Amino acid sequence: MSGTIAFSDKLTINEVSVGMNAVKDALANCDEVVVDATGVKEIDVSAVQLLIAVKKECLNRGKNLTLNTSDTVGNLMILFGIPL
Repeated sequence: MSGTIAFSDKLTINEVSVGMNAVKDALANCDEVVVDATGVKEIDVSAVQLLIAVKKECLNRGKNLTLNTSDTVGNLMILFGIPL
């Protein structure tokens, strides 16, 4: 079973706090976690931390992670040197 967590427009500390519930639910109930950030135009460091935490938790639990990003998110990850 797959669980999708979708973010659009902004992925900042405000959205991260709301998105944490969806992340926890997907990690608890799904074999595959899909993070859809294709519509994100603004991202901050707390969101980067969330994406890293989701990746680590998926690896620890043996779950598959699919991360779909916008150019904004992808470019920031490249800038930080974080391969997601």
